[in-house]
Amino acid sequence: MQRKFPIFTVAALLTSSGLIDAAELPVGETRLSGTLFLDSTWLRKKSSGMPDNSDANVDLKRFFFNIDHRFSEVWSAQITTDIQWMRHDYPDPWLRHAYIQGNFSKAFTMRLGAAPTPWRSYVNKWSGYRYVERDLTARARIGGGSDWGGHVSGSFDTAGHIHYAAAVMTGASYQKLRVGDIPDVSVRISWEPNENSAISLGSYRGRFAQDYGIRQALHTAQSWNLMAAWANEHWRIGGQYFYARNLYRILQPDSDRSYGWSVWTSMQLTPVVAVLARHDKLKPSTWLDPYQQDRYSHIGLEWKINSSLRMAAIWKHGSIRNINQQRQTIDEAGVWARIHF
Repeated sequence: MQRKFPIFTVAALLTSSGLIDAAELPVGETRLSGTLFLDSTWLRKKSSGMPDNSDANVDLKRFFFNIDHRFSEVWSAQITTDIQWMRHDYPDPWLRHAYIQGNFSKAFTMRLGAAPTPWRSYVNKWSGYRYVERDLTARARIGGGSDWGGHVSGSFDTAGHIHYAAAVMTGASYQKLRVGDIPDVSVRISWEPNENSAISLGSYRGRFAQDYGIRQALHTAQSWNLMAAWANEHWRIGGQYFYARNLYRILQPDSDRSYGWSVWTSMQLTPVVAVLARHDKLKPSTWLDPYQQDRYSHIGLEWKINSSLRMAAIWKHGSIRNINQQRQTIDEAGVWARIHF
């Protein structure tokens, strides 16, 4: 009998920011829970021809408060609020999740409302350190982590090795309640030959609801994604790649394309301590601004204090370059934390 991977299991259950899926509650039960992403860091920005800008501060990156309720063997619901309070800004409250779920079988689950999108939450489950940094597609602004619409998921085979997820949604994400002329569509197909590995293909097509009102869309954005990952109780290793057309050109006349890749790894040194690292490269404009480039890296140590508290000492480095060879570098060092209650 294979050993389960407890850290991976916790990360998987936290995909929707709640401890467990509402469909796993006893019928009639309501559960309240919450998760906070906090950091206390020193940040320095350097730009070509400009003086250095640095400061130290505390950020509330995310505060999720969840209400889960199970109505019957089939139907359940989740509401998740999301508050962000970044340095020098006012807090931003949002309604991240608000959906009703029908769990009809392993082959078909339906969610109606604002629910997690197919790709991003799945990658975060395998990479395992969402509280430290957003994933590559979030940094590239390919859709949102949650969106209003219809979402379906399930497994094609009885063994549960082939999974799918699809959504027809507004494209504006949960942060903006607006719709465009056409809905956005996101699809993911994953092959998990065992509990420790996965290969996934994904696609996104839409306009991110930018064509609302009298605004006329000149392009429709498309992206294609690939992820391969492996994880057990000692290691995580994985990577993802995307290729996209017109991500930032919905309302602009000229076409453009972009691509990016990300690799990550972590090693559990002890049951409490892990070392982790990641590197991203993003080319936002290979046709119109081929010199533009965005690189990001981090490395650090994590302490899993208990099931409610994880802390990580991290150093981050990022650099952005544009067609004029202007360069901005960002260095950040400090402590990141995820608190669950």
